Amino acid sequence: MIRFQPDSLREALLRPLAMAAPDSWAYVEFGAPDLRFAIALLLLPFVAWVWGRMGPQRRSQWMPTLGVLLITALAFVPWLATTGNGRYFMPFLLLVGPLCVGMIKWLPGSLALRGTLASGVLALQAIGLALTPPWGVWTLAKWERAPAFHVDVPEAHRLKAGTYVSLSVVSYSLIIREFHPDSRWIGAFNLPPLLGEHPDARRARQIVAAAAPDSLFLIVPALTQHPASRERPNEASRHALAALLLPHGLRLRADDACVLLRSRGLQSVEDSNPPQFHEGQPLSRDGAGFWLCGLQFDPTIAAPASPGAGRHDAAFAAVEQACPRFFPPGQGYSIRTKDGEFREYAHGEMRVYVSDDGQLFYRYARAINAVHLGPASEVIAGRRKPDCNRIHGRSGLPWGREP
Repeated sequence: MIRFQPDSLREALLRPLAMAAPDSWAYVEFGAPDLRFAIALLLLPFVAWVWGRMGPQRRSQWMPTLGVLLITALAFVPWLATTGNGRYFMPFLLLVGPLCVGMIKWLPGSLALRGTLASGVLALQAIGLALTPPWGVWTLAKWERAPAFHVDVPEAHRLKAGTYVSLSVVSYSLIIREFHPDSRWIGAFNLPPLLGEHPDARRARQIVAAAAPDSLFLIVPALTQHPASRERPNEASRHALAALLLPHGLRLRADDACVLLRSRGLQSVEDSNPPQFHEGQPLSRDGAGFWLCGLQFDPTIAAPASPGAGRHDAAFAAVEQACPRFFPPGQGYSIRTKDGEFREYAHGEMRVYVSDDGQLFYRYARAINAVHLGPASEVIAGRRKPDCNRIHGRSGLPWGREP
């Protein structure tokens, strides 16, 4: 993905300042303002001035700090060119604090002044974290006792390998260790339709097609319903699951009854989150667990949802040609809706919508609203195109992005 990559040279050069912003999606998925890089940038002209006034002997003493400074600055180039994601910049996120102290050490003034400046850097960073605390942002439940995420797995699934397809936005991958170690797992929530020609779809299709008929299963958190229907999917739930499975050429086995795998881990997730309501009544939290249902792979039950199909292909192709970085040709997959069609581009986290009345929109995943480009015919003719340098919700520095 290009989620954190800068869109211009200006954004790349100002990334140290962007990292200080409290906004999410500057360099990590949640708010984690890092003021230390901005402070290092602020100290740089003063350090350069001191360097110019140093004699050769003092310069040689300063070389370790200078080396760390140069390595950190150079590391920004491959980091921003590849991902810009903070998780792949951890060594330098650890180094920048000592680097700031090292730069302050060589400033003129008394030891007390330099100590005050170093303490001020620490205090500023602490204030930033206190105002936007990143801890526990993704915590669904507390890990209080073993196992890490409890689930009652039937003995047959512990002793025999299977292929399991999940449809939930959260992977719940901690439960994998409770199943046979040779089992295969596919998270289908964000996966392109298995019957399409996307590379990820082809790989997943090969895994599903190779599974033995009695070893292919769906595993999904049981929907919070009336207690009487939670043990297994009722008719409405089976219909909803069928609709999600259809683009993948999958369906529930008719002769297979779903079973509920009770889970203290999933129960703790529900207990840690606000209650849900249906028709004014709180939904039951009792008996949380995962439905385990037999699946059947049948590539004849759904037509491929690929970039080559659909009545709006020309409109999608025009947008792809205009902004291939955000809408890479051949990497999107189309889904039909009741009043049009949209194409998903996972690499750029973008969607293009074309309504059946001929209007075209695009939307970045972090933007609040879609951007209306106008009639699809105008886009196809080249008279209108997205501004690739001003993607709403993405382009620009965090404090200047359009919602």
